[in-house]
Amino acid sequence: MNWLPEMLLQNAEFRHWVLKPTDELNQKWDALLANATEEQQQFVHQARAVLLSLPTEPELSDAETATLWQSILDQNRSPQVVHPMPDSGRFRVSRWYRIAAVLAVVFLAGWRGWQTYSERMIAIKTAFGQIRQFNLPDGSQITLNGNSTLSYPANWSNQEQRQVWLEGEAYFKVTKHRFQQQPVKFVVHSADVNIEVLGTRFNVKNRRGMVNVALNEGKIQISQLASLNSQSSMVMKPGDVVEFSNVQKTFRQQQVKQPEIYSSWTQKVLIFDNTPLQEIAQTLEDTYKLNVTFADDSLRHLTFTGNLPTNDPNTILRTLSKAFDLQVTRTNEQQVTIQSR
Repeated sequence: MNWLPEMLLQNAEFRHWVLKPTDELNQKWDALLANATEEQQQFVHQARAVLLSLPTEPELSDAETATLWQSILDQNRSPQVVHPMPDSGRFRVSRWYRIAAVLAVVFLAGWRGWQTYSERMIAIKTAFGQIRQFNLPDGSQITLNGNSTLSYPANWSNQEQRQVWLEGEAYFKVTKHRFQQQPVKFVVHSADVNIEVLGTRFNVKNRRGMVNVALNEGKIQISQLASLNSQSSMVMKPGDVVEFSNVQKTFRQQQVKQPEIYSSWTQKVLIFDNTPLQEIAQTLEDTYKLNVTFADDSLRHLTFTGNLPTNDPNTILRTLSKAFDLQVTRTNEQQVTIQSR
């Protein structure tokens, strides 16, 4: 196997593993990296950084992607002449792919300036309504909900405390990692809350001044800086759900029978249990950028129980309309009014 970054970027399986990981691919690449040299692991880290630092667009086929990377390599061999990709027919290359080509040329040209780049943060973002799954360099799997951002240092090290920063919502499957016989912590920073884990599965939502953490498996410690010299914290066990108010600086903890409800969106379904319409409206705004207005404030307090798909917000609105005999009017792409019939 050729471990050079430019060769990895041309490898369809490598791209699938980074951008669309599966359990099978995770096991295969974990085994490969376990037997790789430190230099080869660094090559993999560099190639991953290129892919993950770029925004997503509609995919090209493997053949088209290979052609794109080959064009990048050709440009890299003759940097004084840059030939743009064709801009007609099915193989129309979007603005993102032109940006990708430029960035890739920079990285492929001997990876100069890598030390400067390594001091930066890699930010992975999702658009409204988009769900994206990817692996971190340590193999931890992240599912990022719509309108969310996860950031981590480009010079990620498995030898020290692994740290990420979250705005929005994400589901974490954190792998256990040890260095010199000692476990390496994984820390999620979200608003004023730090979540420390070793290996576990949990959901974090940071929206509207509230941080919600639901623990599915394992054990985590959640803490916040109460003052400059003190820190308050608590240990969560499976089934615990903790809310933290960024305004009041307080924790609220409860035990639930089905913590997976909080991460049901990763399976493209929303599970509601006596959920007020006001809360559902906030979910539609945070995830899909829909501004929901209630003509009558009393409608906000109606509660809904059921499962709804996440792939189409219009289906959610139609279901609520039928369930409560409401008139739902969508005046434009972002504005929705709900009123009684």
